[in-house]
Amino acid sequence: MEHELENIARWIVKSMQGKLTPGEERQLKEWREASRENREMHDRIVRGNEVGARYSLWNSLDEQRALDNVLHRVRRKRTWRLLPHAAAILAAACVALWMIDGQEPATDARPAGTREVELVLGNGERIGLAGNKTDRWQLDNAELLLQDSVLSYRATGEAAAGDNTLVIPRGATFIVSLSDGTRVHLNASSSITYPVTFAATERRVILTGQAYFEVQPESNRPFVVETAYHAVSVLGTAFDVRAYPDEERMETTLCSGSVAVSFPGGDRYTLRPGEQLLFRAREAKVEIKEVNTSIATAWMDDNFYFYNNTLEEIFTELQRWFPVEVVFVNDSKRDRTFSGKFSRFKDMETILNVMRKAGVEIEQEGEIIRIE
Repeated sequence: MEHELENIARWIVKSMQGKLTPGEERQLKEWREASRENREMHDRIVRGNEVGARYSLWNSLDEQRALDNVLHRVRRKRTWRLLPHAAAILAAACVALWMIDGQEPATDARPAGTREVELVLGNGERIGLAGNKTDRWQLDNAELLLQDSVLSYRATGEAAAGDNTLVIPRGATFIVSLSDGTRVHLNASSSITYPVTFAATERRVILTGQAYFEVQPESNRPFVVETAYHAVSVLGTAFDVRAYPDEERMETTLCSGSVAVSFPGGDRYTLRPGEQLLFRAREAKVEIKEVNTSIATAWMDDNFYFYNNTLEEIFTELQRWFPVEVVFVNDSKRDRTFSGKFSRFKDMETILNVMRKAGVEIEQEGEIIRIE
């Protein structure tokens, strides 16, 4: 319930601010249309300006205390039987989240050391893509447009025109809209290789790292995401794939629709919405479980979301965003678990201080972080 409330409140706040991603807009619409109660609750908050009316109640509170207070009230109320009371609780959550989001620095800030996203053309030519610029290129059978940090392809011919590769550096994310209309959100330290125009029978891309796919439906031409260990096949859906070469665990998380995950040995698994396939390369072990999909996709909202992750997993993730090097002085600390949610645009020291308060012994000298 806590995760559900926080997600809904965030979507409503971001819709008021005009900042919803396409995936979030779809999820908010699905929640709103799921029941009459949901529609009435949404409309009561938005039309009744419940958020603005309650701002003064929360203005003097610490942002995390405000959100914790709301979630505590929800824990005590197991069901939302009374619509006005439920709307008030959700509206209060919106206020807390509005305050939290409003206090973040501008989202065009990037950690020191960030490089430009790089586009590698089929002939080997490399083009630096600055997200704040607008540019246009003409390739064989395709036109490329860079606008508002999105690179879009528009097919101008039917014949295939070779492959392109996008390389996302540390401390950056990027969006590419492929020639079929599929939208791919790429996380830091990732790359994707794809045809400029797709073949007639299949749409196949190669991913290293992490990406969220919003696949344009085509019943006669499946979309395939190939990684080092498996392939994810879909016709039209939204899902997240995490397959970094320096991690022994690979994750495929389905948000909507259906996907099939295939392995070289012939094993094939079908996922339902809300399920995650976890593959551990060292043991060649597959596990499928129900998850809170907002954890897997938190990076798309510029957040780190750790839930019972080991310190080794956490600091591997942080190193993809911040220009730091992490050293485990005590190897036994690698498997210690920690949970927490942070904006990616908080400075590194803020995150480390929270972890220190949780009992993690951390020393930092410049760009070197030591876990004692």
